[in-house]
Amino acid sequence: MNNTLNNLFIAFVKKPLLRGKQKPKNLFKRGRGFSLLEIKSAGLTITEARKLGILVDSRRRSLYNVNIEKLKQIKVSLN
Repeated sequence: MNNTLNNLFIAFVKKPLLRGKQKPKNLFKRGRGFSLLEIKSAGLTITEARKLGILVDSRRRSLYNVNIEKLKQIKVSLN
């Protein structure tokens, strides 16, 4: 796999906001994996995602369009 494909496998989640500090430059940080809703909305099943080497975070319930687009790119590039 090339470097751009490796960057696709990284999920992003929002950072917690700190009160009284400066605004963070990036509102997102690296996550532990993609949420179940993101995987399903991208048209993958959880078992397919795990077979492809995509990390799945079953505890996370958020849904970000950035991550859905990444999963769709992975699905297209591997097929």
